[in-house]
Amino acid sequence: MGVALNSQVPSTVPLIQSWEGVEEAIRILETDPDRKMTNAPKVRTWKRKGCICRKQIHNTKDFTTMGILENHEQYEYYSQLLPNVEKAVGRKEVRYFIDGSELINDICNEWGECLTRLNRADKLQLMGAIAETLYFLELNKGEELNEVTSEAISHLINDIPVDSYQALLGGLLDDSGKPITYHIDGYEVIDCMVEEFGQYLQGLDDIDHYKALYRISWAGAGILEGQGEPISICSETVEETCNRLHELGSPSDGLYLMQAINANLQ
Repeated sequence: MGVALNSQVPSTVPLIQSWEGVEEAIRILETDPDRKMTNAPKVRTWKRKGCICRKQIHNTKDFTTMGILENHEQYEYYSQLLPNVEKAVGRKEVRYFIDGSELINDICNEWGECLTRLNRADKLQLMGAIAETLYFLELNKGEELNEVTSEAISHLINDIPVDSYQALLGGLLDDSGKPITYHIDGYEVIDCMVEEFGQYLQGLDDIDHYKALYRISWAGAGILEGQGEPISICSETVEETCNRLHELGSPSDGLYLMQAINANLQ
């Protein structure tokens, strides 16, 4: 028996009692978002802004209680009530960003809920591989690169120190409506990016976006390796992860996985 979340949970957090119930609620609301549901959780942009918070028992899919949380603040409150969840200062669980697939379960089992079994170079190598996969998917659809992008990316890599790459990548991965200067500022190259692509980088097409992410990530991994932090993650494991991105719902949801990796980069 697991420990069910009790009256400590705010009444505003909707709860249901089975994985099937969560899947059904999501299915209905995704196909008919205006439908009013009785005794079902409110799902709002599930993968992008919320997450499934769950108590896992003996590494099986037997869940005593599960809730769909509408925002990250509720997650923070809720997660404090869950026992036996790996915690690390300055880190957030991968499931904070995306959940609900076997790929995420395998990642957390292999590398830890906060990816603590990977070093920085490993994480950047994995991020780069995910972004490159998304880049080639766009390329195969016939999308074309902006000629300005490659030069801008080179300046980002050369002008910004590797210790600021987490902030830089955070700005490139932001989907909360904050400008890139919220994450990183004080560099001429960032001012040029804003001038060229807008403060929210809204002028950066997906293919250019993915190219920036993979080139910066791999450049960071190479710099760290040169500083004595070896890339130890197995290339076959990285390849398998990239080949399974469709399990997240769509390959582009790999961006949320990259958000999780970057949040735990240090």
